[in-house]
Amino acid sequence: EEIDSSELGSLRTLDDILRQLGSEFSTNNSGEQGAAPSGQIADGATDSGEVTNVLLEVVSELTGYPVEMLDLTMDLEADLGIDSIKRVEILAAVQERQPELKSVDSSQLGALRTLRDIIDQLAARDGATCNAADVSSKPCCSTNDQTCTDESSASVSPPKVARQVLCAVELDPANEKPICIAAGYELWVVDDGTPLAPAIAAELTTQGIAARVVGSSKPIDGEACAPVGGIIHLLAPAPYSKDGLITSATEQVKDAFRLTKELAADIREAAKEGGALLATVSRMDGCFGLRDSQHDPMQGGLSGLAKTCALEWPEVHCRALDVDHGMDQTKALAKRILLELNAAGPIEVGVTEKCRFGLVLEERDAQPSSMPLKKGDVVVVSGGARGVTAACVISLAAESKAHFVLLGRSKEPSQEPKWAIGLGDEAQLKRAILQNEFADSKKPSPSELEAAYRRLSANREINATLDGIRSAGATVEYRSANVCDADQLAAMFKKLRAKRGPIIGIIHGAGVIEDAFIEDKDPATFDRVFDTKIAGLGALLSAAGDDPKVIVLFSSASARFGRQGQVDYAMANEVLNKVASIESRRRKNCKVVAMNWGPWAGGMVTPTLRRQFEREGVPLIPLDAGAQCLVDEICCSDSGATEVLIGGGFSQPSTPDESEQATPATEAASIVAFNRRVRVDDHPFLSSHQLAGKPVLPLAMIVEWLGHGALHANPGLLMAGFDDLRVYKGVVLDSASIDLQVTVSEPTRVQSMLSVTAELRSRQKGTEPLLHARATMILADKRESSPTATLPSDIAAGPFALSTKQVYADVLFHGPDFFAIDAINGIGPKGLVAQLKTSPQPSQWITSPMRGKWLADPLAIDGVLQLGIVWQHNKTEALSLPGFVAGYRQYQDRFPGESVKCVLHARETTSNRLVADAYLLDEKDRLIAKLEGCTWTTNPQLAAAFGKESMRSARA
Repeated sequence: EEIDSSELGSLRTLDDILRQLGSEFSTNNSGEQGAAPSGQIADGATDSGEVTNVLLEVVSELTGYPVEMLDLTMDLEADLGIDSIKRVEILAAVQERQPELKSVDSSQLGALRTLRDIIDQLAARDGATCNAADVSSKPCCSTNDQTCTDESSASVSPPKVARQVLCAVELDPANEKPICIAAGYELWVVDDGTPLAPAIAAELTTQGIAARVVGSSKPIDGEACAPVGGIIHLLAPAPYSKDGLITSATEQVKDAFRLTKELAADIREAAKEGGALLATVSRMDGCFGLRDSQHDPMQGGLSGLAKTCALEWPEVHCRALDVDHGMDQTKALAKRILLELNAAGPIEVGVTEKCRFGLVLEERDAQPSSMPLKKGDVVVVSGGARGVTAACVISLAAESKAHFVLLGRSKEPSQEPKWAIGLGDEAQLKRAILQNEFADSKKPSPSELEAAYRRLSANREINATLDGIRSAGATVEYRSANVCDADQLAAMFKKLRAKRGPIIGIIHGAGVIEDAFIEDKDPATFDRVFDTKIAGLGALLSAAGDDPKVIVLFSSASARFGRQGQVDYAMANEVLNKVASIESRRRKNCKVVAMNWGPWAGGMVTPTLRRQFEREGVPLIPLDAGAQCLVDEICCSDSGATEVLIGGGFSQPSTPDESEQATPATEAASIVAFNRRVRVDDHPFLSSHQLAGKPVLPLAMIVEWLGHGALHANPGLLMAGFDDLRVYKGVVLDSASIDLQVTVSEPTRVQSMLSVTAELRSRQKGTEPLLHARATMILADKRESSPTATLPSDIAAGPFALSTKQVYADVLFHGPDFFAIDAINGIGPKGLVAQLKTSPQPSQWITSPMRGKWLADPLAIDGVLQLGIVWQHNKTEALSLPGFVAGYRQYQDRFPGESVKCVLHARETTSNRLVADAYLLDEKDRLIAKLEGCTWTTNPQLAAAFGKESMRSARA
């Protein structure tokens, strides 16, 4: 069993790893390991000496250190240079070799510091084993087991890399609900230097909550106070500084982390005793920086804090608000903020005078345009000589032939020593280093050997990157530089301009990751991670001035979703995202984008981490495909896409509406994916889909929105199909508008795919949400290969008596937008064959579509459902409506051309219902999609609803 990677921060030594694995051992005074008497910790466990030997072998294999150099008392980081990622790999490798070892509940690992703690913990569980993956992990992503372990098979057909753009959507009004803080605790409101903090504290007091206003850096100076059950971090409105990113808000954002860390124990205890709150209130534009450029982007870091707290402290109520900087009615604003802090909805909520907003990711393909970089243009890349940034730069070099200046912390590369040439294995290289660099000196410590190995590896990787760029037809130079040193970069850029001309491109890829939970994170570590991103970007922008025509910021999915152990990285990258939004508006002739990368299938992602991400349902970005994403983004003509998620995201806690939790029908799908107000003015296709004179949402559009909800909660995948789609009550617009909501369940794994229950409801004030439809959506990271279409042989298709025009005039109720049937080629007692039209772009049907492209094809699918009505009417003269589809699978990403062939096969038919399958084929009779078990129910009252009164009279 693999151990939850988020809990490995407490493992400091090899000794700790052995303890974690549940094996007793001892070390003698000389540091050599010696087996203690076997301890029967788990049934069938091997003795401690065997576990010790396995552990040392694994560490040697994965780090390259000879076994004789290892000492069980060595610190994993300080002495051995083993980071959290390598710890995951080591622990997993040992457990793979000794699967009989007992696993420990991952939620308890942080508190287990000694061998005795582990023994007590195991004894307390009465010999019951606990699978760590069951406790904390989501199901595996939709790659099969072979893909999870066989990298070669994944490289043959890499999945498409998802691209999603951050957008703001209007939310329903907030419901009033009191803030809950445990009795005996007080709530701190961080002073923002305006009257707002005292106003919030006063309003809290009227609600019976003890509250005080405190400073951000030194909250309480020698004053006794009650334990703290919550914090509200405030930042005052501030304009964007064109002179640099580092402002007074920078320290305030860092102080927000420090204060949260200091009060963590109190807040988490309060949550156990009755309630706790962690809230941040930024003052940008009420849409988290997506609307204007008149605010300080540093404020964006606050939401990264709240989202990470929500993941690390699930027992604490966490909320991130962004309040429009123009709102200055202090008392009224204080009440509005407190209303929002505990209202149902997502973690991030934007607040303006008239509206509240949520953030959604809209799937959009990059719209191609010309490459803005040309041969010889100077492009400066921070962190671009190594890792995934280097792979991206090589692809960009092939497209642009620009001149690249790579900035890195390593020294400028030198020629590799002859004794290292040809040695690729880490263990081989380290032995060679021992024999050559330390031959005449005393035996080095593991950390000294590791440092020498890293220098050699960095030198090798930089040289490979430089060679790759030159082979791509571009020119390149490497500069050893501190990207945070503004003076150094200013001098360097001045020389570059004099020699090469203006700095046309900036790519900020430099970054540091040092994972640790909030309580365990050293403030100095936080500053190092934060400053590399923020001070580095400030120095680059200041030195570049107004020259650039392209600015690309490498952000992270950790910023969009939060990530356990990465509060500093999430906060810093959220600031980068807001800088991109502002700079894209300021620099009218410059392409500016923040690329929020998901995890890559390379770099630091080992096979073990690959499996960890797969359990979380997070697809990895292949190196080649990810590098092409950078090129595509730079060439993209979508100027409104400034915060773009590339690849898969991470799970994010949600705050479902209280009424959703109280309704039994919502238990299977309780995560609110999105809310949408539907009006005919905004959704003009509804004018062509009316029954009894009232607009009705087509079943095919229900499919699209249920699929969108499932993908919104599980980004980076695609909709492969659905099962058991049932309409419980049609969505009828009895008034000018209707408020719809899609909720989804947590995903479960079904073979190589993910299964998500999705439900569509309407919401009316003062009433329970009404369930309209439910389906099990099937998600995957790539489509199944199209099977050979085995068509029914018993469809004897003779001519059909009616023309298409007559069908719509005499049988169907559909208007022009839903004239899906192009031709009925033949009909028989077992079905029919027809040509169906395909859908126009979503923007032609919907004013503000959720996605730029359809997930399936609503016109073609609606056409299938129309054909069932036509066939049933031809057989029985009765009219019917569809209400159930047993299954749907889609084998091609897009429905090709302007029409598709449909073969409808009637499996079961009575006077009351029709059950049929439908095959949708392209021009070469390849299967595009298949619908199974479509069910239509006849009803005599439908003649009036269809507007076919004469038909009913004739039958009567």
